[in-house]
Amino acid sequence: MNSLQEEELIDKIESIIVDFDPTPYIENINFPLRWESDIFIVDYDFKNNLLELDKDFEVSGGMFLNTLRYAIEIKKSSTGTFHFTDGAFYVEAHTWSKKLNNGGEFPPFGLLKKEFDNFDQLVDYINNEYD
Repeated sequence: MNSLQEEELIDKIESIIVDFDPTPYIENINFPLRWESDIFIVDYDFKNNLLELDKDFEVSGGMFLNTLRYAIEIKKSSTGTFHFTDGAFYVEAHTWSKKLNNGGEFPPFGLLKKEFDNFDQLVDYINNEYD
């Protein structure tokens, strides 16, 4: 991947996430590319509590969940394929979470995992899915 393509990919993701609240920030500018942000406590459905989070622990850190964060990650393999992941992850274990919040007043955090054969397929997907 040449640096112009890498810059294009970073710029594309940055243009998409600028309006997210809270806005993810880039953690890694080299592969794997990764953007992360906190998740507001009010965006988690404690009534249904699908992940069985301890509400007292989660609210102890302020306005954001202690256990979960949000991330977008793009990995590139040695064969030139790309792996794209978008969703919530457990902070301590660094493992991706399953789907959170099934509608209602809470935003859905569905785990999205996709693989692409090349850069152009990845960019086409991002353009179609997020624009």
